Amino acid sequence: MKIAVLGCGAMGSIYAAFLSEHHEVIAIDVWHEHVQAINSVGLRVEESTGKVRTVKMTATAADSNLGDLGQFDLAIIATKTSNVAEAARTAAAILKDDGLVVSIQNGLNCTEVLEQLDRRVFLGVASGFGACMKAPGHAFYEHLGRVLIGAMKSDTDSQSLDLIVQACKEAGLLAEAVDDIQQVIWRKLINNCANGACSICGMTVGEMMANEHSRKVAMACAREVSEIAQAKGILAPDFDVEEHVTSFNEKVAGAKPSMLQDLLAGRPCEINGLNGAIAAQAAQLNLQAPVNATVANLVRALQRPRVSGLKERCNMRGTCYAESFEASRARSLDFRRLGLKSPGATTEHEPPEDVHVRAPDLDSTVMSAFLSPLRSPARRPSDAGNVTPPSEAASRARQLSAPVIPAASHGNDAAANKLRARLSPRPETPGLQDGKAHGAWTLALLVTLDVPSTL
Repeated sequence: MKIAVLGCGAMGSIYAAFLSEHHEVIAIDVWHEHVQAINSVGLRVEESTGKVRTVKMTATAADSNLGDLGQFDLAIIATKTSNVAEAARTAAAILKDDGLVVSIQNGLNCTEVLEQLDRRVFLGVASGFGACMKAPGHAFYEHLGRVLIGAMKSDTDSQSLDLIVQACKEAGLLAEAVDDIQQVIWRKLINNCANGACSICGMTVGEMMANEHSRKVAMACAREVSEIAQAKGILAPDFDVEEHVTSFNEKVAGAKPSMLQDLLAGRPCEINGLNGAIAAQAAQLNLQAPVNATVANLVRALQRPRVSGLKERCNMRGTCYAESFEASRARSLDFRRLGLKSPGATTEHEPPEDVHVRAPDLDSTVMSAFLSPLRSPARRPSDAGNVTPPSEAASRARQLSAPVIPAASHGNDAAANKLRARLSPRPETPGLQDGKAHGAWTLALLVTLDVPSTL
């Protein structure tokens, strides 16, 4: 078969690498460096066991003249949900008249677009891979998970489905044909929405599950999705959602969900097709999904830069670099209330040009020093012009008796749990030393999440 993989990210790279050993495969992607790496040195796919598969294959940029590639028997759409419409148009242009389409995404909101294709369309669900990109031309996955494929429409012939599944099996993928693909999609959606807590807290799946506060948020998201699926008749009334989430997440404990990877890389993520789609689904059934709606809004806030000149980038280990404090002065937020040096001024307490700090190092004690003025006017400095050095702020924090992180009685238990999880120190992480980072992460967290308004 001649196969086009549209969207050659982490999962698309896995499909392309496996299938290229038995079929003619061309990868089509918008990432030019990735395309160049594949064409020059091959596509490298690495498993957590250390096994590496490197294949020579052809890749092309999505904005090039795809008409020169000829016509294909099969198009695998492995883009983000937001790019499915464009990928579907490309598939229609490069497929043979009897060509087949398999669309494999996380979440919802793709069916209406795919129904417009004048081709036989199949939906797929990839489960348990824990995949990510390490570099251009280099993908990584935790485990060889399953790829479940089913017809989007019930009247689609089963022979085409069998042909696709057989091609995947011959290539070494654990593929399986399923009769009810919607049930599989919603079961995966439960896990995806639960792991939205990872994106807010900057945690791996295992870290999120081990933290009691982030786990509460995750399970609340999962229960909301399960209730909707049960109301639709997709899942059985006795479906055990907590066992489902726990057993799946144990297999990919070391992975960062793709939504978190996108946030760390500064890419748009799939929140609108995951947690963001649940509230609309609930409304159709006169149900509510407040936790998923909250998670969706917080992730959207993380996607949108809130302060001009304050650029944060995070590597895959979670280290945050507060690189620039210029132009932040224009914000209405009063930096002096936080006990921080106003950006742009010059004193001995000016933050270093490039500050390195792991977010969990800022424990709730030190956060109290910066946040307590926002919650209690009586604790604000009498002289607003004075700037509290970080060492003094830490000392002041130790004198505070009331925790700044609210209990459920403050009104928003979901938001409180998210912030508790964000601030919970990890066992291997030492506490914050006086003056470390000069509150840079505190400021970034406040500005991004609107802490005073969510508590």
